[in-house]
Amino acid sequence: MTFSKYYLKQPKQKIVQDILLLLLVGGALVLSGASPSLATGLWKNLGKKKKYRKKSVENAFSRLKKQGCLEIQKSGHQVSIALTKEGRIKAGKFQINHLEIQRPKKWDRKWRVVIFDIIENGPGRTKRNGLRGFLFRLGFWRLQHSVWIHPFDCTQELALLREFFGLTTKEVRLLVVEAFEGEGALKEIFEL
Repeated sequence: MTFSKYYLKQPKQKIVQDILLLLLVGGALVLSGASPSLATGLWKNLGKKKKYRKKSVENAFSRLKKQGCLEIQKSGHQVSIALTKEGRIKAGKFQINHLEIQRPKKWDRKWRVVIFDIIENGPGRTKRNGLRGFLFRLGFWRLQHSVWIHPFDCTQELALLREFFGLTTKEVRLLVVEAFEGEGALKEIFEL
């Protein structure tokens, strides 16, 4: 599957998203052997909180298992459910689509400048375009073709974007700058 097809293909159901994100954030879910099925145990941890029907959780769990997104290990009377590499990729898609840079109550008067140099050939072009799209969506302002700026801390968001697109710190760099020529216009744009 090409990178662009991989990126555009998104899981459809909210319940699948919640299961994947539960396992991504928690690392693994350990259930006691008293539960008649793994999906029932998962429903107790997720379904009741989100008000999902038990059958819906079972169907989503079964689909994820068939797709190779879940790794199940049994040890005595305990069962551990974790994400496989494919599951982490799917969960990452959900996580990346909900990225948002928080606006602090008071600006620290520092600018975050993202500079990237990603090869133009092959999958590099798709990664460049994808990164540009996400930077725009996150509210960055384009200073130059591969130079984008934002007034608020975005270290974690940028690290997640790097990981998602498979980029290194040599390809995508973050600079924290106190001043630059022409910042007055950007202060107005960002309402600082």
